Amino acid sequence: MKKENLIPENFLVMDSNFQKFFESKNREFPFNFSLNFSLLIHHIGSISRSEDNIKKSFADSILREYNDAPDLHGVIRDISVTKKNEKLIDNMMMFLFPSAFFDKQTFAASAPYSNDMFYASPKFRDIIKITDGIIEGELNIDLASYNFGKIISGYAGILSRFYDVHLNFDFPLVYKILDPVNGLDRYFKLNGAAEFVEILNKRKLKKFSNKDIAKKKTNIYDLE
Repeated sequence: MKKENLIPENFLVMDSNFQKFFESKNREFPFNFSLNFSLLIHHIGSISRSEDNIKKSFADSILREYNDAPDLHGVIRDISVTKKNEKLIDNMMMFLFPSAFFDKQTFAASAPYSNDMFYASPKFRDIIKITDGIIEGELNIDLASYNFGKIISGYAGILSRFYDVHLNFDFPLVYKILDPVNGLDRYFKLNGAAEFVEILNKRKLKKFSNKDIAKKKTNIYDLE
């Protein structure tokens, strides 16, 4: 079989007018987002139908608990209900993060495009302090830049979900955290995952030609 060089589509192609776009980066996030456990529950439901009796039994017990917790059904407007159902959510998260790594790995969960975390592993909480769902630390970029990258990420998700255009995009978020033991600065880069994020279109989708797509890929910082 002939070996081919595969070059992934790169989302970090910088336009010559990049600085112009970045100087006007302070704009509102254009999408509505919310916390919803539907995709996770669907995943747990698929495990409850598996032939593995141990996994099936655990999944069944979680589904029963979830059915008795109406506060966690549908769109969650009040994030405080996650605190009320903390134990159930911990058990639900075992289907995402293996419990064997709870005390060794740092991972957390939040609503899409939000830094308001409703869940974090014990190791995460040991290293990184969270107050009211927000990380206590110094971010490597200002809030306007953070919002700018979040918007681009949102558009990239739309291109992937509805137009089958998969672009590599990494907007690094690094927190400087003071070590409480030795007083030294420690740096942590957040790596996001969107396997349980659902993107919904509210109106008829625009059609794009190959030329349109190519233009978007080479002008990624032009939010218009």
